[in-house]
Amino acid sequence: MARCTSPLHVRSVPLVWATALASLEATVPNIPCQWPRDPLPALVRALSGCPSVTRLAPAQAAQQRREAFLARFWPTSAAVGTTLGAINPGQCAADLRKAGRLLGAWSPSQRTYVHPDCQFGPSGDPLPAMQELLQILPSAGDDSGWRRTFWLYGKREALGGMAPANLLSHDPQRVIELARIEFEPKCGALNSKPPVSEHPE
Repeated sequence: MARCTSPLHVRSVPLVWATALASLEATVPNIPCQWPRDPLPALVRALSGCPSVTRLAPAQAAQQRREAFLARFWPTSAAVGTTLGAINPGQCAADLRKAGRLLGAWSPSQRTYVHPDCQFGPSGDPLPAMQELLQILPSAGDDSGWRRTFWLYGKREALGGMAPANLLSHDPQRVIELARIEFEPKCGALNSKPPVSEHPE
């Protein structure tokens, strides 16, 4: 395909588009020779055909997120129970999860649950707010705990671009209110007051 070298082709093209398309010309083969009046579709088509652009299926994206979280080496069941001084550390963590006071995420490679560190206080005990929060977050179909974990670490516009995990230790009520709005629509409709305070990172 012929290269677009004539300046006549770019006179009516905004400089930002001309620059972007020109930079792609050398590496992307399907840039059209005739610059279109609206170059955005051409640029999108070019990028979609570029080998460096990959689109992950939802399951693949979720797996990558799980792997990224597992790389944080969150405390296992045994580690949680040991920190709390339990005689049977693993059972201690299991009891806390069953009581709805602790959130665990299943690690297939370790064959145990790991526990997001945002839910622990300085002493290693689960934060008191976790029990109320876990009563709100849907647990049905989430035996692995990953859906609730993803919720904890998903950034929210309502929290100023922060994730619930960022606020859980020092402003848990905002996290609980957000969970109620998202998962208890009737309660959320009644609670229309804005957050009392902001804690930007």
